[in-house]
Amino acid sequence: MRSKVLGLNQTESILASCLYGLLAQNPIQYAGKSYYMADYKNVSVYCPILPNKVDTLRRLYKNLEKVGLIQLIKLDNHVFFTPSQMLRDWGKVYNSDVAEKNPQTGIKSVEAEKNTMKAEKNPVEAEKNPLYINNINNNINNYNNNN
Repeated sequence: MRSKVLGLNQTESILASCLYGLLAQNPIQYAGKSYYMADYKNVSVYCPILPNKVDTLRRLYKNLEKVGLIQLIKLDNHVFFTPSQMLRDWGKVYNSDVAEKNPQTGIKSVEAEKNTMKAEKNPVEAEKNPLYINNINNNINNYNNNN
């Protein structure tokens, strides 16, 4: 939904997700901001589903910059980006009702989204920790222990 509100196509959404993943790397500090290396060739290797043509990736980067997800700089023949708050929140649940009014504030925490969904299904059980989450955790633990 976030991609739709921002007018991103599928490839741009994948690139945004890839750049969100790069936020786990160590940034460099430049002009008081944190920048992450995102050379075109490296990103196409990091996320092979993306096009590997430099010109295509350059255009995709510019589109993400135009919608305000990133700010690009080039230092010593390397491409760096600094993420906007919207990209930093890329992994959170997106509230489309609020986003239609203002895309930058459409962020809800995952916990708030779960609580809303629980309350809609069963208001009495909305306050309780559902049993199925414990079953999922047990299944994951059993799978990890067996492997």
